[in-house]
Amino acid sequence: MKITIRTLNRFRLYTVVNILGLALGLTCVILIVRYVHQETTVNHFAADLSRTYLMSIEEQIGQIRYGGAENPNNDNNYRDPMNQNGIEYFSVFIPFEEDYILYEEHRYNTKLIVH
Repeated sequence: MKITIRTLNRFRLYTVVNILGLALGLTCVILIVRYVHQETTVNHFAADLSRTYLMSIEEQIGQIRYGGAENPNNDNNYRDPMNQNGIEYFSVFIPFEEDYILYEEHRYNTKLIVH
């Protein structure tokens, strides 16, 4: 152990460069492993991963937006999720954001979604 410490003290610049290189290398490896792990285990909490759902919003002007599947850059390779073969069912929801309910002469403001 004494010989190692003496050698490290004798070549200080070489030691600092080696330790910084080792730390940087380990940091890169840890970041890459964490990224790969996150990408390979995404959505594995869902029991039926093959049967997932996509929410779409149809605006009053007729434009349809999809939750998490938009094409803001107008990519030519973008494929509309609703035109895929895997779509089995779809349902329409109508939002009423400024509506009210009358109950026993009381008016309650509501935000509703109607199926």
